[in-house]
Amino acid sequence: MDGKWIFSCTLFVFSSHFYITTSAELNAVTSEDDKLHQLEETLFHITKREYPEFSTLVGDHQFDDKLESYSKESIDRRVKIYTELLRAVNNLNFKALTRPRRRDADILKSYLQTYIDGYKWKDYGALSPMTPLSNMLIQPVWVPAGNYLNMDDYEKYLSRLAGIPDQIQDVKKLMQDAVDRGTTLYKTSLAEFSQESIDNLIAIYSFPIRDVVDFTDLTDAEKVDVQNRSHVHLENMRRAYKDLSHFIEKVYRPSTRKTEGLYGLKDGTEYYHACLMYHLGYRVTAEEIHAVGLREVELIHGKMKEIMRQLDFEGDLTSFYAYLRSREPNRTADDILEAYGSIISERINPTLPQIFRRVTIPNVRIQGVDKPGLMAYYGYNTFFINVQNPEEQQSHTMLAIAMHETNPGHHFQLNYITNEKIPEYRRKLKNYHLYSVPSREPTYTAYSEGWALYAEYLGEELGLYEDPHEQFGRLTMEMFRACRLVVDTGIHAFGMNHSQAIEYMKKYTDISYTHIETEINRYITWPGQSCAYKMGELKMRALRKKAEEVLGSRFDRKDFHHRVLAAGPMPLDFLDDIIDEWLEEEYEEQSDLNKASSILYNDAAFLLFLFICFFYLI
Repeated sequence: MDGKWIFSCTLFVFSSHFYITTSAELNAVTSEDDKLHQLEETLFHITKREYPEFSTLVGDHQFDDKLESYSKESIDRRVKIYTELLRAVNNLNFKALTRPRRRDADILKSYLQTYIDGYKWKDYGALSPMTPLSNMLIQPVWVPAGNYLNMDDYEKYLSRLAGIPDQIQDVKKLMQDAVDRGTTLYKTSLAEFSQESIDNLIAIYSFPIRDVVDFTDLTDAEKVDVQNRSHVHLENMRRAYKDLSHFIEKVYRPSTRKTEGLYGLKDGTEYYHACLMYHLGYRVTAEEIHAVGLREVELIHGKMKEIMRQLDFEGDLTSFYAYLRSREPNRTADDILEAYGSIISERINPTLPQIFRRVTIPNVRIQGVDKPGLMAYYGYNTFFINVQNPEEQQSHTMLAIAMHETNPGHHFQLNYITNEKIPEYRRKLKNYHLYSVPSREPTYTAYSEGWALYAEYLGEELGLYEDPHEQFGRLTMEMFRACRLVVDTGIHAFGMNHSQAIEYMKKYTDISYTHIETEINRYITWPGQSCAYKMGELKMRALRKKAEEVLGSRFDRKDFHHRVLAAGPMPLDFLDDIIDEWLEEEYEEQSDLNKASSILYNDAAFLLFLFICFFYLI
């Protein structure tokens, strides 16, 4: 039998294999904690089997000959599998679980339920896997992660190449379904195809054949065989990509939806709220988020004006931004990368022991990106910085950006959990295919992005923002995230158009027009995702305030940060439980200390009484 599956008395057809697991297999495990562990392991195995390229990426090569299916049948299959797995989790004896594991079981249930609930929206974004932010033309990062040592490895790779044309046909069928149903993307959310992009993609797939094969154990005859067969597969892929490109330009693009926001689709407002629920992890309406955004913009604007007064600047926010730009030196891309490296190693890292229990975190790589895209982002232990237009980099925002993306932000957050007992399915989240939200597995956006924005705030406590200009830079980044709340909800729920969104961002932020356009297109393409940053940070700030009020002088920010980070990615409502549990432990510990002190006090008083009596007797 290929694989072990933990489902209670259930038969599954999974790909071309049958997996049978009876309740006896779970009952053979001695404890409920161990049963839960098996179910968590099963979920991670499912993830790797359903998404073989992801399996390669995380270092598991048992599915290196397989490709993810983009068929509608695969979406149906996954929801059936997750439904049965959820049934198995519900059959656990929760009372027999330890408290931390009971929470893990609840998170597992929430994870599965998220996909099951999102299945309702499978005929929306999931039908259009060709956005600029996530599509088959983006570099397949799994290619360099594969094994290329012997002929068996290359047979698996050739099998993958042979299957890509069918995979592309499945994508085409999905997109035709979106056209037929009237659930297409907006025009700016559709990836641009070009002959150059196809050539670049073919070059990436050629890498194991062209650059690696001479360093393997293959014989000369095997090398020739691999090269000849791969040439056939690559040409078939090229034709399939061209066919998809033709379909997109002639059929799909003319059918793109007319409104930027989801409100223009059938049930679009409900769909948008499902996207918000997916990214935030708790129920909140677009109206509530919009109101929070307007309030935060006003609050941050007030803080900005206070700094402008400190600097004796007379003028509005736009003119102050112009003043800051006038102070920028002429710098090259290398200058910017070097400056970021210095900020991280010389300014941020030495302060981390003040606020964290442990700071043994691997160094982050810094890499420039010389093409249109996001200003900065993090992935695979690498801090990516857009250096296409070095003159657009703002010195006063660099510290805040570095803290968000590296330490104590994303890089620190992801590496902090290395030694924690967190299930693999949460430790190694599949953070792509965001076009299909909410019809996909959770990524816990508000937890990860909320922490990273909170990390920017920690720079204030550490005294890292050394002058009013850097303090203003932090507020600039915070304003950017607050504006997202207004614009994201405005676009998808309240009819704000592309031009209005750009004007709003220009009014309150200092982002270049090019980057604003990129951002607005991102909000249109990933509904609700940008709301997770500020809403997540506000949640973490609220939890910290609660802990400070309960513990008073006994509050230790190191302990608070450890509780938040060590728990790993999760829905934010579970983070409430973790902090409450910590506060209960602190209360009980203090109660025990008070009891002990009371006993000692009473004993001392009794001894004093005996001493006084003895003194008078003599």
